[in-house]
Amino acid sequence: MPCRAGEAASTGVETVSVPVSAVFAGADGRTSVMVLGAGGAQTRIEVTTGATGDGYVEIRPRTAGQVTEGTRVITGVRTDASLAGQSGTGESAP
Repeated sequence: MPCRAGEAASTGVETVSVPVSAVFAGADGRTSVMVLGAGGAQTRIEVTTGATGDGYVEIRPRTAGQVTEGTRVITGVRTDASLAGQSGTGESAP
């Protein structure tokens, strides 16, 4: 699902928002999103979250520019058990 650009109402800073289901906390306690790259490569990007609404959450990548408008993020999380007999990336249709 592509990221959306916007502006934080409280600060006026440009932000990116993603579906809430794209954000997850790892066992290490870091909040992240999985970005879908060329050839289906998946990369974990650490983020800080902001305001939420209408099923979306503002994110700010720890390193600027890692997630921008149009970046494709993976929504939902599949465990090994849920993958049995299934294929695909878990990516939502736009």
